Amino acid sequence: PAWILYRQIDHMNFLQSVGIKPKRVEACMTHDAHIFFESKELVQEALDVLQKAQVSGKKLFYTELYQNDPLKLFYMIEFSDPVSDQDVFEIGEKKYPFNQFFSKIIRRTAKHCEAGIVISNDDVLPKTPFPNHKIYDLVVDYFQNRRAEA
Repeated sequence: PAWILYRQIDHMNFLQSVGIKPKRVEACMTHDAHIFFESKELVQEALDVLQKAQVSGKKLFYTELYQNDPLKLFYMIEFSDPVSDQDVFEIGEKKYPFNQFFSKIIRRTAKHCEAGIVISNDDVLPKTPFPNHKIYDLVVDYFQNRRAEA
């Protein structure tokens, strides 16, 4: 199926339009950004809003909090289906024109597989699913713990 990569036209305009009150926004790559806030309450409010955002019943964003920086929130466009000029995204009961806030960058023919298998003689990683970007920290923690035990 088609896989469309979208970019936000203006992060700050989008966030303020949906009721989020950021201190600042730093775009990361094509379709993601870090949002910084004045308080933990504003972070939680933004998280609630972004997690409710949907297009045709599908999640619009992936979000992630930072334990080491409680005033920072990561968000990324997760939605990748084709849209028409009439399509909207919804947050609760409110509807917004999709193309007013997002632009199509490219139609891809494939994307990275999120699934993978790690094979090890030791129990280095958890047996439950976890995001692949956490592998590095888990492996480092494992070897630091082994070193401390020695």
